[in-house]
Amino acid sequence: MSKLFQKPFPFWLAMIVIAGISAFDSYMSAIAGASLGPRELNPMAKYLINLDGGRVALMVGCKTFGTALALLLCASMRHARYKHMSVVIWALILVQIGVLCSYIPFLFVR
Repeated sequence: MSKLFQKPFPFWLAMIVIAGISAFDSYMSAIAGASLGPRELNPMAKYLINLDGGRVALMVGCKTFGTALALLLCASMRHARYKHMSVVIWALILVQIGVLCSYIPFLFVR
């Protein structure tokens, strides 16, 4: 097992990065509001938006719950010294970086 995430600072920094990007994504979803439904690429998110009558509240709530659950599982794996914890954390970080990169086109729209 990689010892990187056994150290407190890298572990909590990774958790803050994951939570921060998730919070930014939720913020951007709330800003987009009803216009997000037709543009949403994720089929599960699109389903939740449609289920909620075009509003994003249900999707943001489910996303927040999922992120909290993932962070809780990471903390549990660290506590239990799970040998593949680093792989799981790196996978979460890479997925969140992918989410963040999906906002790059919006930097060039005025």
